[in-house]
Amino acid sequence: MVTKFLYLSFVTAVFSKLYDLDTISSIFISPNSSAKMQITSNPTTGYSWRLIPPDSFPIKCPNPSGTFIAANTLALGAPGKQIFELICTTECHEGDTETLTLIYSRPWEKEPVQFKTITVTVTFDADQINN
Repeated sequence: MVTKFLYLSFVTAVFSKLYDLDTISSIFISPNSSAKMQITSNPTTGYSWRLIPPDSFPIKCPNPSGTFIAANTLALGAPGKQIFELICTTECHEGDTETLTLIYSRPWEKEPVQFKTITVTVTFDADQINN
C-alpha cells in the first residue's frame, strides 16, 4: 500500500499539467499520469465548484471539492482559482473517454447556478496534443 501511494505521489509530482477550465473543455491525459485543472471561483460569496466523480472510469479525483488558491491581491472578495487533480490509473487505456461535470453552487442551496462539462480522453500522445 505504501509503495502504491509513493508511486502515485511521484507520478503526480512529476507529470502534472495545469489546464484552465475557464477557456477549455477537453483534456487529454496519458495513462499513469496526472493533470490539474483550474477554474475561477469565489468562495467568499459562498459559491464553489464541486466535481461530480464518475462511477467507474479509471481516472480518479482525490478531492472532488478541489483546493482554493486566493488571488494575489489585497482586494476584498476577489476571485481566485479552484484546483482539481485527476489521476489516470494503470487501468486507463488508450482511447478511454469520460465526460466529467463540475457544479458551481452554495452548499445550502438546492440548485447549482452553473455547470461545466469536461471531456477527458486518454491518449499516449497527450504531451503533444496539449502543448
